[in-house]
Amino acid sequence: MAMTPAERQRRYRERLKAKAATGDQHAKNVIASDREAQKLRNYKSHAKTYLSKYASKDELKEFEKIIQKRLD
Repeated sequence: MAMTPAERQRRYRERLKAKAATGDQHAKNVIASDREAQKLRNYKSHAKTYLSKYASKDELKEFEKIIQKRLD
């Protein structure tokens, strides 16, 4: 029976967590880096949503200054 990509990924994550629980350092590192990447994706998504839907013009100008300073 063929697995869907989501099922395959879920099983991989389960195996990885089991290895990390037994003390496999590589598995622990992979899980930690995945957490950090997910956290950054969430920050980016929330920022884009806030800027596109909720920020006032004054806030957008303030963010523009911050971005300009970061680019320089």
